Order: sequence, then structure tokens, then C-alpha cells
Amino acid sequence: MPSVGRPERSGSMTDTVPNSTASDDGHFGHLRKGRSIAALKGVFWSAINTVVPTLVTALVFLLSSRLLTPFDFGVVALATSMVSFAVALAPAAFAEALVQRSQIEARHTDSVFWLCMGAAVLLFFPYLIFAGWLAGWADEPLLQALLPFLGLKILFDLGAAVPTMLLVRVMKFRQVAMRTAIASLCGAGVCIALLLTGFGLWALAASQITTSFVTMVVAFWTSGWRPGRTLHLSALRDLLKYGTFTTGDRFLNLFNIDQLLIGLLVSPAILGLFNFAQRLFALLNNLIAGALSSVSHSVLSSMQAEPEKMRQTFLMSSYASSVVAFPLFAGLAVVAPQAVPLLFGAQWTPAVLAVQAFCVIGIMASISIPQAALIKSQNKAQWWFFYQLVQKLGNVAVILATFTYGLDAILIGIAAKTVLIWPVSVYLTCRLLQTGALRYLISYLPPVLATLAMGVVVYLLPGWLDLTPGWASLCAQVAGGIVLYAILITALSVGKLRHMIRILKNARGAA
Repeated sequence: MPSVGRPERSGSMTDTVPNSTASDDGHFGHLRKGRSIAALKGVFWSAINTVVPTLVTALVFLLSSRLLTPFDFGVVALATSMVSFAVALAPAAFAEALVQRSQIEARHTDSVFWLCMGAAVLLFFPYLIFAGWLAGWADEPLLQALLPFLGLKILFDLGAAVPTMLLVRVMKFRQVAMRTAIASLCGAGVCIALLLTGFGLWALAASQITTSFVTMVVAFWTSGWRPGRTLHLSALRDLLKYGTFTTGDRFLNLFNIDQLLIGLLVSPAILGLFNFAQRLFALLNNLIAGALSSVSHSVLSSMQAEPEKMRQTFLMSSYASSVVAFPLFAGLAVVAPQAVPLLFGAQWTPAVLAVQAFCVIGIMASISIPQAALIKSQNKAQWWFFYQLVQKLGNVAVILATFTYGLDAILIGIAAKTVLIWPVSVYLTCRLLQTGALRYLISYLPPVLATLAMGVVVYLLPGWLDLTPGWASLCAQVAGGIVLYAILITALSVGKLRHMIRILKNARGAA
């Protein structure tokens, strides 16, 4: 396939990747025209990018939770958390700087790619050489084989970083959706085949590797980008400030120190319960984050010189995130006591309170999605890094203080800590928006009121209908909650809905 996005070279490695509005001519510049319609299309394709793999992952999660034990989940989670240290430490966030920067050149893309690949090789070898020692240190023999195998993720994930971010930069979210869907289907197919043929926990590990490898291959295929052969220190210096703090933020998000501490301090079985609740949270959170985070970051980055448009776009994305996330997590918290054993098996009943605690964290996370996009897009990645650092250190402190009291105490403590630190993100957001906290927070009032009413009705509905716990009761709660919330949020948000319809019409007219 011919190289796309790379000017013909005539002895120079500093050819500019033009700042063009075109999206199909091989350029990787920010869009300056048609951003509204591109953003709407982006949300649609990002939703596909999220929904398809989430549904596939949910199917695999449902099947694997019935065939495997909490110990199986825990051992793979422990190995994954150990490998995630290297994945998180790698400088892949420099690729995200390619999205934020106003203009990029071929030397920027080349340099970031070879920086990532060089780091990937250096970070992979310790897992290959010291796997036996790490297995002995953790007192879990299975890690000796799992760590080198899962370590391949480091190479594949970093290989996909630059081509993926170039697609995001020009808002080619259809290609990103294609990449994710293909990779998820391949990973799921491998996992299900290995589960049904008796490979046990290795099915979970193989699924991760397959997904990462296919993601890398399809990212190069859909972007059409190919790296040059040299690395320029001057290009990396251009990206240093944003890339450094975003790398730190990425480290905090990807390094599963919570899982590592629980696996080492408590047991793999308890870690399995924690991982189960966390994976359920991640499935739902990805439905919201996947459709909004990439689009919001790209659009807000292109509006750095347009503060009023930036403010309106941010408030709209915040509202959209909360309208979906608040009822989703609140509803799960209410129905979890009967939904978890019915859907996944009685062996996961001890994880119910952990699931409910993660629902609280999920509501806070849905507010953070547009906040993170806003802060990073305005070249304030260091703000978000330090905020995330405080959150992570808080998790560590809670785990160290509560692990002797069991999983429920750990999760309740983490949820309470998340809520207590959340006002800091509100302050940072309002500072960038140059608006008051009350004006910002009042935008969440309709989904809050609708969610509270829905939660009360869903909780009381089985008693009103005299239903015993089971499938009939659960279906009635889910159906009743969806209908009631749809009616309430429509009634409470008439003005916002009209405003969004006007924006849609204007976007079509400008397209």
C-alpha cells in the first residue's frame, strides 16, 4: 500500500504535514471547516467503536465468568497488572501530543514512533528474562509463563500508538471504529475457542494479545501511514511538555496498582472478585468514554482560539455524558444484588458490594471524561496529571489502610475518596471555562433529578408488583427504569434538546 500522510522526501526529514482541512488527501492537519458535522459523525463512529467491542467483550465476560473461577480471573489480573506497569511507563502519550499540536511535520510522527518502539523493546525484555524471579517474588508459579506471553502487549500497543492518533487528529473515527471492531472480534473469537476447548485462564491472556496485535495491524492499514527511518530530538523537544505530563497521566490510568496491591497483599481469589467488579465498571464506562473522549479532545483542541465555542462544546459533551452514565450506573447499583448472581453465577455474589462501589466511581468518572478532554486540549496536561496522581495515591493509601478488613472495606473507601477529591476537578474546569462552579454544576441538574426518581422507583418496583427475586423481577426493574428515565429526562431537558436539534440543523446546513 502506498504511504499516506507523508510528503515525497527530497533529502529532507522536516517536510511539513500540512495543516489542511482535507481528510482524505493524506494530510493530518486539524479540521478548520465542517467541525460540527465531523464531530457528530465522530460521535456516531466512536459510539460504534465502543458499542461493538463492548458487546463482544460483554459476551466473552459472561461466558468466561461462568466457566472460570475468581482465582483464574485473579491470576490473569495480577499478571496483567504487572505488565501494565511497563505499558503505562512507555512514552505512547507522545502520540497523543500529535493530536493536540496545531501543526505537525513528518519528523514529529517518525520520531514519536521510534521513541515508542525503542522503549517497547527495552520494557519487554525484563518480563522475558526475569519472569521466574517475579513469579517467585509474588509466590504464584503461573506467572512464570504468563508474564512473557502478556508482555507482547507492550510491543503491539506501542506500535499502534502513532497511526491511531493520526486518525484521531483528522477525526477519521470510522477507521478507528473499524480497527477496534475487527480487533475485538478476533480477540473474542480466540478467547471463546480456547475457553470451549479447556484452556482455562489462558483464554483470557490469549484474547488480550490477539486484540493488541490485530489493533496494531489494522491501525497501520486504515491510516495508510508509514514511518521514516530516523529520530529527531528537536521534534521530541517540540512535544516534550505535553508528552511528558500526558505520559504521566497515562501511567496513572494504565498502571493497575490497585490490582497489584490487592493481589500481593490479600490473595488472587479476592483480586478476582475485585477484577470482576472493575471489568463490569469498565464495560459500562467505555460505552460513555469511547464515544466522547476522542471526539471531545480532537474538537476542543481545534478550538483553542475560540473560547465561546469551546465552552458550548464542552457543556454539551458534559451533558451528553451525564445523561447516559448517571442512570446506567445508578440502575446497576440498585439491581446488582439479583443481577450479578443471575447473569454471572452464584460464585460472584461476594462481589455485589464491590460492583455497587464501582457504580459510584462510574458516575464520577463520567463527569471526568469531558473535564479531561478540556484540560488536555488547552495544553494543561500537567493539571490533569497531578489530579490523577492525587487520586491514585489516595487509592494506595485506602488499600494499605483497609486491606485487612476485606474487599468491601477497600471499595467503600476508594469510592468515598473519589467523591471527596472530585471538587478539585470542578475548580480546574471552571478556571479554564472562566465561569462559576454553580453555573457549571447546574447543567447536571436534569439527569441528577431524573436518575434519583428512577432509582427510587426501580428499588420499590418489585414490592409494588409483588415479584419474587428472579428474572421476572429484574426485567421489570430494567424496563420500568428505562421508560421512566426517558420520560423524565425529556421533560426536564426540553430546552437543551431544542438547542441540540438547532446545532444538528446548523451542522447539516454547513456541511
